[in-house]
Amino acid sequence: MGIVVRNAVVGDLEDINRIYRYAVLHTTSSFDIEPPSMDDRYRWFLSHNNRYPVLVATYNKDVIGWGSLSQFAARPGYRFTVEDSIYIDPEYQRIGAGTLILQHLVGSAKRFKYHNIIAVIAGDNEASIKLHRKMGFQTAGCIREAGYKFDRWLDVIYMQYIIGGDDGDR
Repeated sequence: MGIVVRNAVVGDLEDINRIYRYAVLHTTSSFDIEPPSMDDRYRWFLSHNNRYPVLVATYNKDVIGWGSLSQFAARPGYRFTVEDSIYIDPEYQRIGAGTLILQHLVGSAKRFKYHNIIAVIAGDNEASIKLHRKMGFQTAGCIREAGYKFDRWLDVIYMQYIIGGDDGDR
């Protein structure tokens, strides 16, 4: 059986946290310095709902990656813009899980009639930039030396996917 993407459930949170913990401690794909506790992860999960889905990718029923749509900014004028996050277990990178998750996230954003998906990516994260570009995201800008991790300054790349559509139902 291949990779399957499905909605996350509470029982997936340990795997989600395990994958994220690795990213926090070993990569610049997250600008967190300390991994979140399981309590933090549970609160994060509860803050998501059908309009802000959390998805997992499974392979042979094992969780190998996850992705989510989150509120981009708290002010009401941003309510039609979401931010995507995607994290893949390092043992399963480059087998298509990230692509499948992002395809599902874009599909969810379209169903919920969001106008824009934003990806906030460390400038040295070439795999994420390439993935988003492959899915039709375009670079919207770069904030130079906006983050600091592993004793170095990091650029932040903003990429966006404009879904568009009829704004009359907003």
